[in-house]
Amino acid sequence: MLLADAGFKLFDPVCAVIVGGYLVVSGLKILNEAFAKRGPFYFPIRKNTMLAVGMLSCFIVAFYAYRVIDNLSHDKVILVPAQGTTIASPVDTVLGRARYFIIMDFRANTMTLISNEVRLFNTDVSNNLVAIVRDRKVDAVIAYKIGTEMFADLHAEGVKMYYVNEPTTVEWVISDYQHNRLEVAMVPNVS
Repeated sequence: MLLADAGFKLFDPVCAVIVGGYLVVSGLKILNEAFAKRGPFYFPIRKNTMLAVGMLSCFIVAFYAYRVIDNLSHDKVILVPAQGTTIASPVDTVLGRARYFIIMDFRANTMTLISNEVRLFNTDVSNNLVAIVRDRKVDAVIAYKIGTEMFADLHAEGVKMYYVNEPTTVEWVISDYQHNRLEVAMVPNVS
């Protein structure tokens, strides 16, 4: 529960399963004691009620177990800064001021291209990127460099970050990401 409170999204469903398990066990004990005092006439009602509660409990636990497994798998939506409009384009060396953002949604198997209209403005670009990440429900960002403010803003959104270490294309970065060959960004790499 402490990990879920600390902001680790993975532990939210785990915590829900644990708390739900305690509630189900407590509820079953209360039902069992309530029906035990009523006598043998209530035995069929007790049996059917316990069966229904047990089946519902199994469904709830299975649902949250599926959510835990789904959270353990790769992120479903990633954002890559690109110099061009296709996945054959080189990855842009800057994140917030990239020409384009390519968003890959692995669930829907779609690619979305977003032109970065604020890249040439003399404004804070991290707010623009965070708004895109939030609106598009991006789970992970892949970049060459992530500055201190950008890193803090993305981390606050619960977004995972990965570093690209050599010049490459968006297509290769996506392949490297799917094969777990990218460095996880634990701290910003530029000031």
